[in-house]
Amino acid sequence: MRSDLDQVVHDAVMQVAFQTGIVLVRDSLDDDTRLVEDLNFDSLHRVTLVMELENRLQIVVEDDDGEEVRTLRDLVELCRSLLNGRHAPSP
Repeated sequence: MRSDLDQVVHDAVMQVAFQTGIVLVRDSLDDDTRLVEDLNFDSLHRVTLVMELENRLQIVVEDDDGEEVRTLRDLVELCRSLLNGRHAPSP
Protein backbone atom coordinates (compact mmCIF):
# COMPACT_ATOMS: atom_id res chain seq x y z
CA MET A 1 0.00 0.00 0.00
CA ARG A 2 1.31 3.44 -0.91
CA SER A 3 1.76 6.28 1.53
CA ASP A 4 -0.03 9.57 0.91
CA LEU A 5 3.23 11.06 -0.36
CA ASP A 6 3.77 8.15 -2.75
CA GLN A 7 0.28 8.70 -4.09
CA VAL A 8 0.81 12.44 -4.58
CA VAL A 9 4.05 11.81 -6.49
CA HIS A 10 2.52 9.06 -8.63
CA ASP A 11 -0.53 11.24 -9.38
CA ALA A 12 1.73 14.14 -10.38
CA VAL A 13 3.71 11.87 -12.72
CA MET A 14 0.48 10.63 -14.29
CA GLN A 15 -0.80 14.20 -14.74
CA VAL A 16 2.42 15.45 -16.36
CA ALA A 17 2.50 12.43 -18.64
CA PHE A 18 -1.13 13.01 -19.67
CA GLN A 19 -0.60 16.74 -20.24
CA THR A 20 2.39 16.09 -22.47
CA GLY A 21 0.93 13.24 -24.48
CA ILE A 22 2.69 10.29 -22.85
CA VAL A 23 0.28 7.40 -22.41
CA LEU A 24 0.73 5.57 -19.11
CA VAL A 25 -1.27 2.90 -17.34
CA ARG A 26 -1.58 3.78 -13.65
CA ASP A 27 -0.78 0.25 -12.48
CA SER A 28 2.39 0.25 -14.57
CA LEU A 29 4.09 2.71 -12.20
CA ASP A 30 6.07 1.38 -9.27
CA ASP A 31 8.85 2.69 -7.05
CA ASP A 32 11.54 1.47 -9.44
CA THR A 33 10.03 3.10 -12.53
CA ARG A 34 12.75 5.24 -14.12
CA LEU A 35 11.73 8.71 -15.26
CA VAL A 36 13.91 8.85 -18.37
CA GLU A 37 14.36 5.25 -19.44
CA ASP A 38 10.87 3.91 -18.65
CA LEU A 39 8.66 6.99 -18.97
CA ASN A 40 10.62 8.85 -21.65
CA PHE A 41 10.58 12.04 -19.57
CA ASP A 42 12.89 14.67 -21.03
CA SER A 43 14.09 17.85 -19.35
CA LEU A 44 10.81 19.67 -20.06
CA HIS A 45 8.81 16.84 -18.47
CA ARG A 46 11.07 16.91 -15.44
CA VAL A 47 10.72 20.69 -15.00
CA THR A 48 6.94 20.40 -15.35
CA LEU A 49 6.90 17.58 -12.80
CA VAL A 50 8.98 19.58 -10.33
CA MET A 51 6.64 22.57 -10.66
CA GLU A 52 3.62 20.30 -10.16
CA LEU A 53 5.12 18.77 -7.02
CA GLU A 54 6.12 22.20 -5.67
CA ASN A 55 2.50 23.32 -6.05
CA ARG A 56 0.95 20.17 -4.62
CA LEU A 57 3.32 19.81 -1.67
CA GLN A 58 4.24 23.47 -1.01
CA ILE A 59 7.96 22.72 -1.27
CA VAL A 60 10.84 24.37 -3.11
CA VAL A 61 13.04 22.12 -5.22
CA GLU A 62 16.41 23.69 -5.97
CA ASP A 63 18.01 23.05 -9.36
CA ASP A 64 20.65 20.73 -7.95
CA ASP A 65 18.21 18.77 -5.75
CA GLY A 66 16.93 16.69 -8.63
CA GLU A 67 20.27 15.73 -10.12
CA GLU A 68 20.31 12.31 -8.45
CA VAL A 69 16.63 11.53 -9.07
CA ARG A 70 16.33 8.57 -11.42
CA THR A 71 13.30 6.62 -10.17
CA LEU A 72 9.94 7.35 -8.59
CA ARG A 73 11.42 6.10 -5.31
CA ASP A 74 14.17 8.73 -5.59
CA LEU A 75 11.56 11.39 -6.28
CA VAL A 76 9.44 10.38 -3.28
CA GLU A 77 12.53 10.41 -1.05
CA LEU A 78 13.51 13.88 -2.30
CA CYS A 79 10.01 15.18 -1.59
CA ARG A 80 10.03 13.55 1.86
CA SER A 81 13.36 15.21 2.63
CA LEU A 82 12.07 18.60 1.50
CA LEU A 83 8.87 18.20 3.51
CA ASN A 84 10.95 17.42 6.57
CA GLY A 85 12.51 20.85 6.53
CA ARG A 86 14.95 21.39 3.70
CA HIS A 87 14.11 24.32 1.43
CA ALA A 88 10.79 25.18 3.04
CA PRO A 89 9.05 27.95 1.10
CA SER A 90 9.08 31.44 2.54
CA PRO A 91 5.79 32.62 4.08
